[in-house]
This record gives sequence, structure tokens and C-alpha cells, in this order.
Amino acid sequence: MTKPISAIFEIKERAQFDTLALETFRFQANYCEVYKTYLDLLGIHSGKINNVSEIPFLPIELFKTHSVYCGVDPAEQVFTSSATTGMTPAKHHIAKISIYEESFTRSFRLFIGAPEHYTILALLPSYLERNNSSLIYMVNHLMLKSGDSDNRYFLYNHEELLHHLITLRNRRKPTLLFGVAFALLDFSNHYTIDFPDLQSI
Repeated sequence: MTKPISAIFEIKERAQFDTLALETFRFQANYCEVYKTYLDLLGIHSGKINNVSEIPFLPIELFKTHSVYCGVDPAEQVFTSSATTGMTPAKHHIAKISIYEESFTRSFRLFIGAPEHYTILALLPSYLERNNSSLIYMVNHLMLKSGDSDNRYFLYNHEELLHHLITLRNRRKPTLLFGVAFALLDFSNHYTIDFPDLQSI
């Protein structure tokens, strides 16, 4: 690519996004062997793609069976997806972990607010019970940014979560709860709490 990866953080309007997306596509079409082969099999020439809507998506199955990566140096981090018993997890190779961190931190600040303004809780049993989860990496990073001594992880200890939420509510602390859907549903089926300053993701 002719522009540094950090150029994604300088996008201000749609035209800039489209230009950078097409440039990224052509780079990957040339240097990511898996993607290049996929495009060849489809009979698609990258030079003829002139609109973002025309960029072909790589099937998720290939992330389970191939190394989808085009960096020169080894990936700094490899995240794996969740997988049921007997299934192969997908792998996400991260060339520069600092870019990943800046991406989700900027997004958090844009859509939620400053991590420093929140107590961050996480009800993520299925993610905590396996290695190399990108979600756990993100939550860990945000908790460090938050720096709040009341930040906590919870597995299936829902009663402990309830008591902690009540404590935070009584202290009037803005709180953010990251939760996987089935765990939040299970918790809400057993407990209720009136906590106006609580946000759940």
C-alpha cells in the first residue's frame, strides 16, 4: 500500500473511505495468496473493481482452513474464534496489535465514551474459558484504560454479579457490562435490578 495503515484513522468522509478501501483491496488481491487464489477461481481481476460494493468477500470457512495473512513479518497476535466441539476455529492474524488496539479504543470513545468514565464488568463465560479471544483482549485493554478498582470478570457466578451491580448502583457509578447473549439472558431470567447508569453491550 502507498499509504500507512494508520491512514484509516484520518478518514473524514465517504470518498476517503472508498479510496482507501479500494487501495487495501488491491493490495490484498496481490499479496494475500489465499485471497488472490480465490479471486482467480472466480475469474475476477482486481484492476476491474472500481466500486467498494464490488469487492468480493472471502468466505469465513477459509479462515478455518488457511492462513489468511499478507504481512511480511510474522503476525504479532493470532486470535481464534469460538467453536463448538469438533469444529475448527477460525483464525485472525494481526500484523500490528497497536493498530488493533487503537481501532477498538477509538470506536469505544466515539460510540460509548471515555473508558476512564466507566466501571467495566464482563459476563463472558464462553470466552473466558478458551484462549486467544479477541473480545477478552479488547475488554482487558479497556479495563486497563478505565483503571477502576471495581472492574470485574464473571463466569457463572450471577449472584456475585448482582451484588456487585447493586454496590455500584448505590455508589452511582456509571457502569458498562459486556456480556455474551446467552449469559445475559440467563442472568436476567433469575435477577432484576433497577440501575439507570448501567449500559449493557
